[in-house]
This record gives sequence, structure tokens and C-alpha cells, in this order.
Amino acid sequence: MFKTQFVDQFTQILTPEDCLQLAKRHGWYQRAGKIHPAEFLLGQVCGQLSALHPALSAQSQGYQNPVTRQAVD
Repeated sequence: MFKTQFVDQFTQILTPEDCLQLAKRHGWYQRAGKIHPAEFLLGQVCGQLSALHPALSAQSQGYQNPVTRQAVD
């Protein structure tokens, strides 16, 4: 329940469009890929909140479109 509430609040404050613009402005979105910047950012934030700190390989499979470990790294 907390995670759902957090995601709802997060996306109200920082929309996917806002994340895309920030990513482009700061140079960490250089080409279109399988991971949308908003999904990546949320995954990183939630991963840091997790007590388990999932490995990159586990995180890479948690996205809407699974990617390689190197894509997350």
C-alpha cells in the first residue's frame, strides 16, 4: 500500500513528461530506449527505499520492457 501511495504522489509531482525533459536537459537521456526516464527514475528511487537493494540484474527484469543489466548500469 505504501508503495502504491508513493508512486501516486511521485507521478503527481513529477510527471513522465517532466522526467523526460529533465533527462534530456541533463544529458542522461541521449537516445530512445526501452526504459522511459520516468520509469527509470522511479525504479532507482524505489530501489533505494527497499531494504533489499536489488542487484542490477534483478532491477533490469523489473521494468515494463525487461532489459539487460548493462542497460540499467
